[in-house]
Amino acid sequence: MSMYASYAESGQAGGSNWKAAFLLSVVAGYLLLGYGFMQVRVPPGTNGPPIGEFCLVVLLASLNPVLALGRIARVVIILPFLIWWGYGLSRAIMGFGEYGFWALRDATHVVESLYLLVGFVMAGNRANMRLMATWVPAILVAAAAYRFLMPVAEHLKPFSPIVYGGAGQPISILLSFSHDLGGIVLLIAALYLTLFDGHEARSKLLRSAFLRSLLALVFIGFAVMLLQSRTVYLQIAFMGLLLFVYRPGAIARWGRVTPLVVLMFALLMASGVTLVGRLGVETSWEFMLNHLLSTVGIAGEGVAEPASGVSLRVGWWTGIWKQLGASYGAMLFGMGYGMPLVDFGYAPIGAELTVTVREPHNSYISALARLGAVGALALLWMHVQMTIVLIKNIALCRRAGWKDLESYHLLALAWFAMVWILCFGEDGLEKPYIAIPYYLVWGAVLRFRYTVSVGGARTTPQPRSARARAFQS
Repeated sequence: MSMYASYAESGQAGGSNWKAAFLLSVVAGYLLLGYGFMQVRVPPGTNGPPIGEFCLVVLLASLNPVLALGRIARVVIILPFLIWWGYGLSRAIMGFGEYGFWALRDATHVVESLYLLVGFVMAGNRANMRLMATWVPAILVAAAAYRFLMPVAEHLKPFSPIVYGGAGQPISILLSFSHDLGGIVLLIAALYLTLFDGHEARSKLLRSAFLRSLLALVFIGFAVMLLQSRTVYLQIAFMGLLLFVYRPGAIARWGRVTPLVVLMFALLMASGVTLVGRLGVETSWEFMLNHLLSTVGIAGEGVAEPASGVSLRVGWWTGIWKQLGASYGAMLFGMGYGMPLVDFGYAPIGAELTVTVREPHNSYISALARLGAVGALALLWMHVQMTIVLIKNIALCRRAGWKDLESYHLLALAWFAMVWILCFGEDGLEKPYIAIPYYLVWGAVLRFRYTVSVGGARTTPQPRSARARAFQS
């Protein structure tokens, strides 16, 4: 049974439209260019709205949010969503009156979570689903391959178009790599190459199981060696657990290719080529071990600064907790938007002003601090419900024999989990290039559930033998 033979029949007919193309272009910009694309405003070169918020306003104005909320309510309890959006946006408006632009900037998580509605509506169109299924994987692999330019980025940046940040600092639209998005893109691209057998690949080279496994492990190795991000180690561990549970055969394929990949990286390091990663430290086996230990604050040679970052963050979190504990009102309703949660400044190269680190590098603490227990519990309740829906979707796809749809849901689960892991030590959901794709995919997950449970999609399982063959890998 083809991927859309049953499920897509109950989606809306019709061709993909300008909204889908516009949305796909914006998502591609965020996944490919990350931080640099985040700085682009509409119109370019002005102080107009960022392109992500502009896209959100245009798409919401062309949709029927009330109808979408009504349909989402058929799948989950809608109350926490209404609390999160209603209370969060109200606090943002209140903060705008006192602090101006900064209140809206601090409320990006709440604002961009509205992309969940956009994703839900867009995924209801059959042609849109095919468009996304065709191009999003290609964009992912291209975005991962683009990260291979990291070692030479500083030499190529002079050729990039420039925009200016809030402190007046010049920012290259191209080659402004960020480790938080880079790690997720590389690992999700690797997982895509692993989960799918290549029949959908636009390139004949990528239809080879051996080459797909080889490229997947190269992406993983690159993420470890040059991104030099402690979060990546935990994300890789989750990816391995996911494959062990759902696709153990993929681990065996990795095992056959791993010796070759290790040999490639060993020869590269032994050849005298210096691999200097994000932290400015030459990559070696000893460095990677010390860097892993720095995750728990143990400083080793070359990783004293990353280890000190752990205690710095703990200090921020402790200070915020004390502010919340100062009154029942702050603990229950939060401190709102507009004031920085962290009083720590730095001066980017070329900046006219000192930039304040406004968020405590932990999205969960940010949500609690901004909106108190009311907002944080609503956000938690939302995610518990959506995760249950996702697990049910995966189980349904497996029973129905929809291998490709199951693979897309596994990719979604990996994307969500990697963002969750990131948010323990970074302000992940406060960054549009992570939050926008994150909530778009959640919208698509909920739409799938609505379609198969309410829309009447056929979910008759394949014969047992056919289903067994489908999941051999």
